[in-house]
Amino acid sequence: MLSTHYNPVSAQDYIPRQLLEQIQLQRLQRIVAHEYNNVEFYRKRMDEKGVKPSDIHSLADISKLP
Repeated sequence: MLSTHYNPVSAQDYIPRQLLEQIQLQRLQRIVAHEYNNVEFYRKRMDEKGVKPSDIHSLADISKLP
């Protein structure tokens, strides 16, 4: 009876990897831009490394961040 009501693994629990990475990148870009524009501490650190929010084009670019 439990199996008819509880299915721990179903197709709706997953999204394609490419879509997940796209969502992650968009969120990363939004967070980096917000921090750069609103938090002096992070803006100074990013400026010291020569990184701007517009430099984040892929998830791998996270390594550019201080």
